[in-house]
Amino acid sequence: MALAVALLAGAGCGSSGSSETPPAPDTIIDAVRQFVDVGERYELDASRSSDPDGNALTFFWRILRGSDDTFIEDHCEDDFDEVCVANDDDRCSDDADRICTTNDDCSEFATCDLGSGTSSADCTTGLCAVDEGPLGTQMTFVADIAGPFEVRLTAVSDVSSGAAQILLDTFPSLYVVGSLLTFGGTAGGFVGEVADATRFTPDADYGVANPQTGSLLIVDPVLRVLREFDLRDGSILGAFGETDEFIDSPVALAFDGDDVLAVVEATGPVRLFDAGTGLLTGDYGDVGAGTVAVEFSPLTGDLFVVDGGPGVRVFDDGAALGSLAGSDTDVGQGSDLAFLDDGCRLLVSDLDGEVREFGLCDGANPCDVTDGGCVTSQPFGDAGDEFGPGAPSSVAINPSADDTDADVVFADPIGRRVVACDLDGLDCGTFGQASAAAAAPRGSDPRADSDFHFVFFAPRDAPTTSTTTSSSTTTTTLAPR
Repeated sequence: MALAVALLAGAGCGSSGSSETPPAPDTIIDAVRQFVDVGERYELDASRSSDPDGNALTFFWRILRGSDDTFIEDHCEDDFDEVCVANDDDRCSDDADRICTTNDDCSEFATCDLGSGTSSADCTTGLCAVDEGPLGTQMTFVADIAGPFEVRLTAVSDVSSGAAQILLDTFPSLYVVGSLLTFGGTAGGFVGEVADATRFTPDADYGVANPQTGSLLIVDPVLRVLREFDLRDGSILGAFGETDEFIDSPVALAFDGDDVLAVVEATGPVRLFDAGTGLLTGDYGDVGAGTVAVEFSPLTGDLFVVDGGPGVRVFDDGAALGSLAGSDTDVGQGSDLAFLDDGCRLLVSDLDGEVREFGLCDGANPCDVTDGGCVTSQPFGDAGDEFGPGAPSSVAINPSADDTDADVVFADPIGRRVVACDLDGLDCGTFGQASAAAAAPRGSDPRADSDFHFVFFAPRDAPTTSTTTSSSTTTTTLAPR
């Protein structure tokens, strides 16, 4: 209240009775990185902020948009790079012999005198600056959920104040089915298991991210339902739209653009649903029993299908066109497929321990992919060297390929890990911590219990990094990335 009164007095009148308002501080937020993986740390800096009259500034940071658990971190006084939470020997205000970390540790009406101690187990030397994180020139916090996050900075001098806001976002996360594990999309750091996964996805074997809503759609083949999860907190939203009314046994999913979800049933029929509402909009046709994965070509709109056996079948608006040229001999046990380069390259994972790449274009023009035309076929670099029989069981293209060398990822249920490769399949290896080998003993870490059967990424749309800063606000333009 005292601060508010002082500001009003400074803004409304001066010692000479003038009504002139003091100029606001030029409040600037600089972000070391405006995009991070979920589980990584944002670092914000207000040091370029200044007051036009040269007055000293005090800073107040606040997270406006995040999760209920997102918090501004405290740091060690001697080393800002060390994050800390408490001191070892702070004392209660009424009892110098009573050690505390919060007021609750002290007797009634007494307070914990934070910073009165001499050491912290969190710091190499010195104290933890407890409760000082929101007041520093620099501020950090961890992206504990998928973005966006919004942060406000207020800069206060003796006579005026200014404010700025910044919008931050996370790279699309990687999800591993066989439960529903989350990993950072660029580095593969382990984030955890989706909140309601243990209860609702113990038998899951297929998943996609909804480009319209951002939600995660997961197939449970045992209960024969298509479940929907919230992208940010992982909570179960229920069955997706009308799929529980019109689908008996979902086995594969694919989005045709951003608007239409195709759901394949075990017996072969394909039904179409509005991606935003989940309402049934029509039927696509029948792709045959035994389908294990489908994908729409972003170039032609044709539907490509694998069924665990030889070849890749192609459909045009529900009509069967035949097999992809060369695939009947080059693909033995097709398990999944994904398009690269806007549809010009098709990757097919094969349980024979292979990854096959099909070139589908002649220059910039689509070709007839079932008559031999311009289709080429070759191994996808050295990716096949990573797998033995029974793998890979899934393939996904990283929407953050510009920010990582993990451009393509594969599920390896035999090695119980995720393998990542560059765009040419020449540099491959285990993706970050996405491996059962990186887990604690079975039961204490969900990675130890996952079968690493299927992989997919969160939607690619996110705020751009185009930011304009002023003394009053910082605005960030939203656009697909």
